[in-house]
Amino acid sequence: MDSRQSATVLASGISFLDLPIGVYIVTPEGRFVECNRSVRRLLGLPLEGPLQASLSDMYADPKLRAELLRKAIAAEEIGQYLEKEIIPLRVNGRLVYVEDYCRPLRDQATNEIVGYIGCLVDITEEREAAEREHVLERKVEELTFDIGRILHANTSTLLMAQQTLDAVAEAISQRELKEVIATPSEELDEQLLKQAQGLAGAIEKLVGS
Repeated sequence: MDSRQSATVLASGISFLDLPIGVYIVTPEGRFVECNRSVRRLLGLPLEGPLQASLSDMYADPKLRAELLRKAIAAEEIGQYLEKEIIPLRVNGRLVYVEDYCRPLRDQATNEIVGYIGCLVDITEEREAAEREHVLERKVEELTFDIGRILHANTSTLLMAQQTLDAVAEAISQRELKEVIATPSEELDEQLLKQAQGLAGAIEKLVGS
């Protein structure tokens, strides 16, 4: 695509370079023909002068470009643009997320695709915020699950303790009170200790499971 064709595509009431939204034109292979300052800032490119860079080289996943171009051509066939496609780009070692709005540019004589024109919108902050929110939601879910397990364990422990103490009380009540009174304190302590040890072991096994 020559400069005359580019000028026709870029004709507007305001300066192309100063548009507040990022606009670019690339060859079919992805090499930049032109882009305004918004795109240059976004992609870490020189703010002035010719470009020796390719958008294709910036894809975090190189395989994604071919898929997006197929979608852009399919959209063109029904009279639409490719819209709101989220692309992860690698810019100076940093992952940048953009929304891409794109359509093919065709030679009027041959109808061949001679390039692509599109807009890039930086959504990195929104994407990172959404990811942080997702991580937080997952942590809350995990915490809720853990609390549920603790409450279940505590409830089971209290139930087990109650059942054990009831059993001890029942065992004592089945004996004549005078026998209990007559039982040496050392023997009575030993019996209760055995019950307590059994309860402690059961609780430890439950909590450790």
